[in-house]
Amino acid sequence: MADRGPHPDRRYIFKDFEEIAMVGGGRCYWFLKPPVNKNDSPKAGKIYNGEKAESGDYPFLVAIEHTWFGQFCGGSVLNEYWVITAAHCFMEEKAPDIVQVRAGSLEIDEGGTVHKAEQIIVHNKFSEPFLYDNDITLIKVKNRLDENPYVTFVNLPTSHTKILKSGVKVYAAGWGITSSNRLSGFRSNILLKVTLNILDHNKCAKAAFFKRYQDADLKLTNNMICTQTIGKDTTAGDSGGPLLLREGANMTLVGIVSFGEGTGKLGDPGVYTKVANYQTWIHKNTLGV
Repeated sequence: MADRGPHPDRRYIFKDFEEIAMVGGGRCYWFLKPPVNKNDSPKAGKIYNGEKAESGDYPFLVAIEHTWFGQFCGGSVLNEYWVITAAHCFMEEKAPDIVQVRAGSLEIDEGGTVHKAEQIIVHNKFSEPFLYDNDITLIKVKNRLDENPYVTFVNLPTSHTKILKSGVKVYAAGWGITSSNRLSGFRSNILLKVTLNILDHNKCAKAAFFKRYQDADLKLTNNMICTQTIGKDTTAGDSGGPLLLREGANMTLVGIVSFGEGTGKLGDPGVYTKVANYQTWIHKNTLGV
């Protein structure tokens, strides 16, 4: 399956990297996945200039895995049977028989509990009318995701959720590569976290990043949130993971890692799916479970 993006090297603006063939049901699927640095020290690892996550920091964060090749995206637990992630993690194909969810582990491809996918619902307007718009997907698992000290359900935005003004601090975590060079970077073998700053929507739309891809039908829409933190970013392998707002003692899922260069440089914002815009869609598709 060909990935969708704005230019011959288009896969590099996703938050995933390195194509891996996935065969299931007689068909060939492709996900984008960076290699793991098995020699990476827990203290040395970075999302990109992030730090090691501790047990209990993000108990709703799960690894989305291929049953043969391991982790390729992140996600968040909504309830006992549903996980929310990014649509571009699945592109044009959605084969639940080769997808599983690993919950309750800080280590990549190890530990925790594994839950086989039963159903994958990619938003029917993914990349319409513009690339990466509606970048959201739901995964239903066969065996329950029960809450425990290592697995909890993420909070969705409400009418009382703080407005995401420029400069507001938000948080992300994942097993993505640990440098700004996606061509030579390695994924972290442990969960890493990073603090980011919200970037004003209008300023984000005028960023150099979007100017570079202005002829590729790539535009910032109202379904997207931007962050810009010099020297820090989510990057390849972090796709589908959460962007979180701290509200008191709780974390609220305000965004889903979607696309960007992952450099942490001025003019290269990170872009996230705005979860608040999909409350009706989420509830409609998970109703009765």
